[in-house]
Amino acid sequence: MTRWFEIAKNEGGRDPVAKKSTRAQAILHTPKDTTMYRIRLLLTCTFLFAALPALADEVTCESVKNRRAECDMNTRGEVRLVRQLSRTTCIENTNWGVNRSSIWVDRGCAGVFASGDSLNSGAYSGAEGPDQVTCESIDSRRVECDMNTRGRVVVARQLSRTRCIENTNWGANRSSIWVDGGCRAEFARESAGGGQPSRADIAREDAQYDSSGRAPSAAIRACNKFADQGYDGTIISQNAMKPGWWEVVLRFEQYRYACNVSSRGQVESFNKIN
Repeated sequence: MTRWFEIAKNEGGRDPVAKKSTRAQAILHTPKDTTMYRIRLLLTCTFLFAALPALADEVTCESVKNRRAECDMNTRGEVRLVRQLSRTTCIENTNWGVNRSSIWVDRGCAGVFASGDSLNSGAYSGAEGPDQVTCESIDSRRVECDMNTRGRVVVARQLSRTRCIENTNWGANRSSIWVDGGCRAEFARESAGGGQPSRADIAREDAQYDSSGRAPSAAIRACNKFADQGYDGTIISQNAMKPGWWEVVLRFEQYRYACNVSSRGQVESFNKIN
């Protein structure tokens, strides 16, 4: 039997089993079958990628109990903190940062983060925010407040005893303002056609108020204490109203207030004039 197989192999010039195996492989690898395999592979990959959820361009991410947290997000291009929600100041690469397809927050940072179309659409350009806001640094910590910051932003009214000084304990970002170190105030955006009045304008307006007397120092102190601006206002006028009562007009920045107060320092009313 072995001898016959060797003869057949020598006569045919090729192993009949090997010839059959080679023919089967050729059938499996015809151009038609290769094309169908590629089509199936392409359809499978397309289905898998289509099934993946689209990553958001805006997310709210919070570090709960000072623990690290990650939030899925589209991180292609620029990623920016557009609104801080925590008392803890969020600082990039310190307590928040960007991964390949998510952002991370840590040590108490919480905020709203935006990227992609959310930033490019102009939603955070500052145009959508209010022209006037009250922003407060609680426990002397940094806080950010959304605001339209186009043009110049000024302190319209200081509300804290700590004096708010620009670029020291308050400042403006692209679409918000920040306060720190105990600053609390009303901030306003100057209109495009106007601006903060000059010192000469303020002096001319002050001169329009007449004084008919001199209020006791206790009355002046009471009005300043009631205003709670952190510093004493400029006395514009002092007028006796009735026995034992005075109207004292004080100016803080460019704004004036009428304080009705007794000679002993009892404030009856405190109203903004302009």
